[in-house]
Amino acid sequence: PDVARNRYKLDIVDVSYDDLAARLRALLADKKFEQQSAASTERCLSMPGTRLETKKEFIQRAFALYTVFRQWLREHNAPAITLNQCMGTIRSVSNTTGCMPLSWLNDEGFIALCESDFVVVPPGILLHYISGKPVFMANSTFPHKATVTCAHCTAPRRMDGNRYEPVRIMTHYESDFGAAPKVEMPIGQKVCAISPE
Repeated sequence: PDVARNRYKLDIVDVSYDDLAARLRALLADKKFEQQSAASTERCLSMPGTRLETKKEFIQRAFALYTVFRQWLREHNAPAITLNQCMGTIRSVSNTTGCMPLSWLNDEGFIALCESDFVVVPPGILLHYISGKPVFMANSTFPHKATVTCAHCTAPRRMDGNRYEPVRIMTHYESDFGAAPKVEMPIGQKVCAISPE
């Protein structure tokens, strides 16, 4: 983040986990929000091509995170968001993972990436503005039988900016906790990939 601030002049606004915790407490104490979150969860899971392979409550809690992230984006007039300590602190504060909210925000046209691999954030911002499409970060495998597998937990479903791809909503890979999208890109899908390192 410091290199991005200094070299690329990114205006990075830090928001505390204490603020997140307070906002989540307020939302989760609101019965109307609880009903909205349950309805949003049902709409999400009823989308064609959606398979749930984790606990439904992880999705419902993810909508609370999503709501707070949208509040922050609006309050700071920001086009992008990332999560610090996404495999640690966020889970203990929200009792889910940040993967689904980041995926949903990408589908809506924001830039939402995981800060555990911050080196991809500046190029992700650049690619988003060059392509006008959602971006995602991935750890790629070496080609095997002409196939490269790309894996990460914040992939958007609307890879082309329009069509929702099929998704398996599973636990976050490294933690076996929460909810993360396993978006199934069509075979033959053209992608542009860069290695910022």
